[in-house]
Amino acid sequence: MQERGSVEQSFNFVNSILNKEDNILEIGCNHGSLLNLLFDDGYKKITGIDIREERLNIGKETYPKIKEHLFLVENNQILPYKDNTFDVVMLFDVLEHIPNVADYLYHQIYRVLKPDGLLIMSTPNKFTNTIFHLLKDRKHPVNFGHISLQTKKSLNKMLQKTKFKKIKFHKLKINSYYHMKLRESFGWLFGNLFIFLYKIVNKLPAAFRTNYWVTALTNKGTSEDI
Repeated sequence: MQERGSVEQSFNFVNSILNKEDNILEIGCNHGSLLNLLFDDGYKKITGIDIREERLNIGKETYPKIKEHLFLVENNQILPYKDNTFDVVMLFDVLEHIPNVADYLYHQIYRVLKPDGLLIMSTPNKFTNTIFHLLKDRKHPVNFGHISLQTKKSLNKMLQKTKFKKIKFHKLKINSYYHMKLRESFGWLFGNLFIFLYKIVNKLPAAFRTNYWVTALTNKGTSEDI
C-alpha cells in the first residue's frame, strides 16, 4: 500500500509541533497512514478526508481503529465543516493539485481553522519539480496533476494574501523514501547521482530546495466572520 511522500517523515515533523488535544484535519489523507500513526501516539481528535473512495476503503480495512475518522468528500472545493472548527489543518503533497488554490486556502482552509489555528503543509518546489519530470518523464508536471506548483516567493506571497501570519519554511532532510524513488526512476547509478545533487540542493536556501515544508497561523479574532 503506497502513500505519497514519506509518512514517517511527515509524522516526525508534525509530532514535534502538535499537541495531543488538538483537533486535527488532514486534507488528502489517502489511506490514512499518517493519521493512524498519530492516533497510536495519543492524538484522538483526528479527521481525514479524501476525494477517492477506493483509497479510503483500503485505509478503513487496513486501519480499522480509525475508520470512523476517515471521510469521503465529493466536492473537492468545499470543506463540509463550520467556521473555526479545527486547531490544525494538514496537507502533504496536495496543494499542487488544487485549482484556484488561493481561493481554497482562504475560503476553505483559513475558514475552518480556529483563531491562531495552525496550517501544516508540504508541496514541491516549482523549479525542481519541473526539472525532475522533464528529465524523468519528458513531460511537464501539469500532466501529473501538478497544476498549482509554487516557488518560495509565490507561496509566501499567497499565504500572506490569504491572511496567514508567522509563515515559516522548515528544512527537512531528503530521506530513504526519496532515495528509493530516485533509484526506481533513474536506476542505481543515476539515482545515486541525483541523491547526491538533491542533498546539495537541500542545503541551499529554501527557494532552491526540492520541497517546501511550511507552517503558518491564522490571523483572525474570535469574533471574525469570514
